[in-house]
Amino acid sequence: MSAENRYSEILKETSRAFYLSLAILPAGAREPLSLAYLLARAADTVADSATDHKQDRAPTLRLMQTSLSSAVGELPTRLSLFHPEKEGERRLLAVYPRVVRLLDEAEEPIKRPIQDVVGTLIDGMLWDQELFHQDGSLVGLSAEELEKYTYLVAGCVGPFWSRVCACSDSRLEHLTDQDEMAVEFGKALQWVNILRDIPQDQIEHRFYLPPLTSPEFSGAFLRGSHRALDAFDSACRYPFLFPRFFVRHRLAVFLPLALGLRTLERLFRSGGPRHGERVKVSRREVFGWLTVGLLAGCSNTVMKGILANLRKRARTSLRNMESNFV
Repeated sequence: MSAENRYSEILKETSRAFYLSLAILPAGAREPLSLAYLLARAADTVADSATDHKQDRAPTLRLMQTSLSSAVGELPTRLSLFHPEKEGERRLLAVYPRVVRLLDEAEEPIKRPIQDVVGTLIDGMLWDQELFHQDGSLVGLSAEELEKYTYLVAGCVGPFWSRVCACSDSRLEHLTDQDEMAVEFGKALQWVNILRDIPQDQIEHRFYLPPLTSPEFSGAFLRGSHRALDAFDSACRYPFLFPRFFVRHRLAVFLPLALGLRTLERLFRSGGPRHGERVKVSRREVFGWLTVGLLAGCSNTVMKGILANLRKRARTSLRNMESNFV
């Protein structure tokens, strides 16, 4: 039985929009992407969950990294030290050794890319731990550090997605020649997380940007917002690498682009991040964009028009916010 079939409930419980993108794809691409997601999400759960043994967080992540290629007998005991709030995440940690066995059983052409991308994602989580949980930096990351961080925790997924799709269908081999565009796709989505989650991240002592109350914050937030939209300009070309008859693949990458741009638009229109507020797209709108994407998937002209309009709306909202942002 496939990873997606065995753990589809956990997959659904630990993601929302991303689960929809995975569910849309044909099985040949969906199953390895789902397996990689479960492995990475388990590590992310360890990185973020409550524990009485904070000093064990980084060592446990390293053990999870090792488990991608060799057995680690003590891992279940280590994982029991972490107590995620969500039921789906608790179940994921409980079945993690079985998920790793699915990776061990995978065919070599897909096993190595999964090991590489999940290993890179864990490198990003470890760097995050070093930056914020050990030295407690409050100044925010430099532009160079933000580029490194967004690559490690998201940008690396873009080329992996391309390789999985190419491995599942030889007609998509040309995707592997567009790594720069694919990296920008992943970075664009991570920038949405960074900008939207600033208040909660800073409560948890993650300062990707300077403190909300500091004089430096407004400039850093605006620079990050422009960087995010520049990444989306490149990322919005990615769906068109898939021929028009690959409707499911096109829809799977259109959906996170639409939702990401709508999240930024709503964030900018609200005046930027505020403590006690978290901008998000409603479930109803998520399914609305799913329908729109399905209808637009067969037409380059229609899909280009939709994505161009979303980018324009986000940029207009940012310009309006800039005029009085403090």
